[in-house]
Amino acid sequence: MKNRLTPTLFHAMREKRHIKWLPLWWILALLAGCNESELVDIRVDGVGAWVEIADTDERRRKGLMQRQDLGQDEGMLLVFPTPRVQQIWMLNTPIPLDAGFFDADGVLLNIASMSPDGGRTIHASKGPAIYALEMNIGWFERNGLRPGARLNLPVPIVGN
Repeated sequence: MKNRLTPTLFHAMREKRHIKWLPLWWILALLAGCNESELVDIRVDGVGAWVEIADTDERRRKGLMQRQDLGQDEGMLLVFPTPRVQQIWMLNTPIPLDAGFFDADGVLLNIASMSPDGGRTIHASKGPAIYALEMNIGWFERNGLRPGARLNLPVPIVGN
């Protein structure tokens, strides 16, 4: 069976002036399908962090799996649909993390230090939480953040 060119591609190839744009259109089409997460600027007691938002089951399940590193003030904010005791683990996550659990009012309940262990250890909030902020290990301590600190979001973010 012969390879066939679509009429559009055929005409573009015939019109040599347009052929130079084909690689650009192909790259743009690929980029349009990318699902890279945007970073959002959040604050915890005035301390800034750039985070990806994980507000769906799929995004929360994937979390920071397979990440080899994070920027100094970068992380992920897991947003759950309802406040309850939240549980997270370190499956396929090779970098040590701290997770701060926040209630529906944005108050930090507790911080769990998590080491890569293949997901064997479950880390839980000490009360009903709606957010879990995962940052490089030591981030909360380095910034003097303790239970009672307040999470400030630029806009309300609701979990699905």
